[in-house]
Amino acid sequence: MTGLQPLPTEDDDAPVEYGHPQLGWFLASQLVRELRDYEVISLDDLAALT
Repeated sequence: MTGLQPLPTEDDDAPVEYGHPQLGWFLASQLVRELRDYEVISLDDLAALT
């Protein structure tokens, strides 16, 4: 099997041990954000803000 595999745990809140090969992926997953709202502006409006 190839690709990213979920960490085997019985509890979703289980800690990931230091040095685990997928620790970087775990940390990256904690940085995921969801864009829920936005406003379209022109570049001219953006330049006026600086």
